[in-house]
Amino acid sequence: MKAIQRIATITFIAFFPHIFAMAQGKIIINEIMQSNVNFLMIDHDFPDSWVELHNIGDEPISIKGYRIGPSRAFAETFPISSVDKYIEPGGYLLVSCDKTTGSPLHCNFNLESDGGKLYLINNNWQRIDSVTYKNMPAPNVAYGRITDGANEWQYELAATPGAPNNSIECHEVLPAPLFSTEGHLMTSDSETITISLPWGVPEDTRIYITTDGSEPSWDSPSDTLFTLNINTNTVIRAKLLSHQMLPALSTTHSYIFPPRDTKLPIISIATDSTYLYSSEEGILSSDCTDGKPNYEYEWRRPVNFEYFHTTSGSTLFNQYGEVEVGGKRSRTYPQKSLKCYAKKRFGKKNFKGQLWSDKPDVRKVKSFMLRNGGNRCPHGRIDDAFSNKLFGIHLDNIDWQAYEPVIVYIDGQYKGIYGFRERSNDDYVTSNYGYDEEEIEMANAINYRYANIADTPLFNAFYKLYHRDDVTYKEMIENLDIENFTNAFIVECYTSNTDFPHNNVSIWRRTTEDGRWHWITKDLDFIFVHESSWNMFKYMLGTQDPNDMEYEQANKENIRICCALYEKMMSFPEFRDKFITSYATYLGDFLRPDICLPMIQEMSNEIIDEVPFTFAAYGGMSKMVTYNYGINRLKTYVSTRPRFVYQHMADYFSLGKVIPVSITAQFGNDSETKDSVISVCGTMLRTGRFDGAWFTSYPLTISSNCNNAAWVMTVIHENGDISSETFNSGQIQPDFSSLTPGDSVAFVATNANIVDQITSIHNSQHIVAIYDITGKKSPTMQKGLNIILYSDGTCRKLFNK
Repeated sequence: MKAIQRIATITFIAFFPHIFAMAQGKIIINEIMQSNVNFLMIDHDFPDSWVELHNIGDEPISIKGYRIGPSRAFAETFPISSVDKYIEPGGYLLVSCDKTTGSPLHCNFNLESDGGKLYLINNNWQRIDSVTYKNMPAPNVAYGRITDGANEWQYELAATPGAPNNSIECHEVLPAPLFSTEGHLMTSDSETITISLPWGVPEDTRIYITTDGSEPSWDSPSDTLFTLNINTNTVIRAKLLSHQMLPALSTTHSYIFPPRDTKLPIISIATDSTYLYSSEEGILSSDCTDGKPNYEYEWRRPVNFEYFHTTSGSTLFNQYGEVEVGGKRSRTYPQKSLKCYAKKRFGKKNFKGQLWSDKPDVRKVKSFMLRNGGNRCPHGRIDDAFSNKLFGIHLDNIDWQAYEPVIVYIDGQYKGIYGFRERSNDDYVTSNYGYDEEEIEMANAINYRYANIADTPLFNAFYKLYHRDDVTYKEMIENLDIENFTNAFIVECYTSNTDFPHNNVSIWRRTTEDGRWHWITKDLDFIFVHESSWNMFKYMLGTQDPNDMEYEQANKENIRICCALYEKMMSFPEFRDKFITSYATYLGDFLRPDICLPMIQEMSNEIIDEVPFTFAAYGGMSKMVTYNYGINRLKTYVSTRPRFVYQHMADYFSLGKVIPVSITAQFGNDSETKDSVISVCGTMLRTGRFDGAWFTSYPLTISSNCNNAAWVMTVIHENGDISSETFNSGQIQPDFSSLTPGDSVAFVATNANIVDQITSIHNSQHIVAIYDITGKKSPTMQKGLNIILYSDGTCRKLFNK
C-alpha cells in the first residue's frame, strides 16, 4: 500500500457510554491503527500507531486543551495541541501515538499491539469518548467504527485515515506464500525459486511480489505461481492479497552471491529505496528538509533484516524491524551508521541467536548498530571496536560494546564492511544483565552535563552527592560501582578520549535502594586523534593549560563540570591507590604492545579485503593508503602509550622514578602450581605475565597463591652490572629505594619459579629469536640491550656487555 503523507496527526477510536452526551463535544475517536509499519507517513516519519478524530457536529471545534491517553487517570493522558487547531464539521484529524514529546499532534505513548483502552478528554476535563481494542490481527490493520460515528467497531480490510469509514469487516489473516527455498548465500551460478499459494485461501487470492525492496501492493506483479531463475543478487518480497481476508506483512528472502572468498557474516536489508535515498523521505539523503540534511533527522524506516553466516550457510535471523541513521559527526560521511531495531508490533521484539563470539551469553537484543567506523570511517575503522574489545575480553567488571565485522547489502546492492555492534542504551543493560527497562535508570551526555533533568531523579541525587564538600568515600561507594568506574576511567585515560566526559557518556543503575551507577564504554575512536604522549591526567583533573586543550572553547566549561566526579574521586586516598595499582598493572599486563599489536593486526586482517571495495561503493570515499595510515598510527599508539602513561602517573601522583619491571611465571605440572595465579598489588594478571614498569616511591607487592613460589629479582644496570635477590615465599615486596640515584636502571626482572635468566641465555635450544632495541631481528646477541624470544612464548630483555 502506498504510504499517505499528512500534516495532521493520529488518534485512537472510542465511543464512551451515553452518560457523556455528544452535546458536550462532538469530537469522537473514529479509527485507530495499533501498528503502523509502512501504511501511513506523518511529518516525514511512520508513527508507531495513530488515531483518527472525527467531528460529527455541525460547527468547527478547537481541540486546544483536549487530551488523549491509555488510562482514565488524567496524569496518564497527553495534550493533543496547545494551540487552536480546528476540526471542521465532518472533518478528521490524525494524532500520532509514537512516544514523542514536544510536538503538536504527537503523544508520548503508543497503542499496545495486544490490546488496551483509549480515552479522550475535552478541554473541560470531561471524558467524552473511549474505546477498548483487542489484540491486533496483523500490522498495518486498522480498527474503526463500521461507519463514521456508529457504535459498532470492526477490523477493516483497508484503513481509511482522513476519510469516511466504509471498509469491509475482516478478522482472519492470510498466511505467508510458500517459497521452495528460503533466502541463503548462493554457492552456484544460478538457482530456480518457486513461490506458490498455500492451501485453504480464498479463491481470489493471488501472490504479489517485488524485487526492488519495496512492500508488495495491489499494483505489484501478481500470479498464483511464480518461477524465478536467480543468477544475481536478488531480494524477493512476496505477500498474498484477497478481498476476503486481511493481509499480513510480506515475506522476504534474499539470495546473495558472496563477494570474493570471505568468512564474514552477511546482513541483507530490504526496504523501499525511497525511504533511504529520495529527496523528501530518504534518511540517507543529503538533500535538505526544513533547513538541514535529511540524515540529520531521527527518522525511522521499516526494513527487513536477514543475517547469514558465511561459513555455515545458516540464517541467524530473518525479520522486520526499523533503521535510523546513527552517529553525530560521522553522519556526514557517504557511508552512514545505522541503528537497527526489532519491534514487537512488527512480529518479534528481539533479534535472537549467537550474535557475538566474544559475548556468548548475549543471545538476544532489542537493537544493534551497524557502525561505519565512526570518526575513523575513512581511516583505520577499527579504533573504537579494538579499544572496547581490548578491555572487554580482559576485564570482568566493565560494560563494553561487542563487535563483529559484517558485510551489508541493501536491496541486493553491496554496501561494504560494517561493524555489527551492541548499543550503549537501556537495550544493552537488558541484554547483558536481564533487567527490564522499568528496573533501570539511564543518564546520557546531556543530563550528565547539566544534571538537572527532571526525568533522572536518581542521577540528580548522585550529582548533588559528589558535589558536597563533606561527602565520604563510604557514601560514594554506596552509589557507585567502584570496580566498574575504575575500569571505565582507565579506558578513557588510556585511549586519550577528549570527546569525554562532556560527550559520549552512557551510565545506568538499577532503580533499587542498593543500585549503583555503572559506566558503558562507547565511542573510543579518539585514540586516533592524539599522540600517545597525550596527558589525560592534566586533561581530566584540571591542571592542563586551557590554551593547550584540543577542544572547542564552548565545551571547556562543560568539561570542567563533568570532570568534577573524577576530581572528587581522586581526592579519596582509597580510590587513588586503587586507580594507580589497577592502571599500572594493566599497562604491564594486557595493555602490553605484544598483546595489543597482534589484536590490531587480526582485526585489520578480518576486514582488509573488503575495505577497498567499501570505499569504492561510496564513490571513492577514501583510499587504502589512508586506511593503512590509520592502522599504523594505531599500532604506534599502543606500542608507545604505556611508557608515557607510567611517566605521567609518576609525575602527577609524585610516585618517584619509573623503573622497568618484568614478572614472568612458569608453572610446573604439579597440582599446586598448574592453577597458580600471580597478582600485582592485589590485581590479578590476565595474561599471566607482567612486562611494564613501577615506581621507586610506590610499594610493589607481587604475590601468588602457590605457597612454594620462589622469586628472583634481577636488576640490570645501564653500565652492565647485574644484581639479583631471591625470595622464598608466596609474596614479595621489592625495595627499589636503592635504585633511585640517577637513571641507572636498564631493566628489572622479577621471575617466579625460574632460574636466573642471565644463565638461561646460554641454553640456546630454548631461544627462538633475538632482536635489538629497534625491533630488528639479529642472528646473535648484540652489545647493549637485547630482546629474547623463547620457545615457551616468553619474551625477555637482556643486557650484553
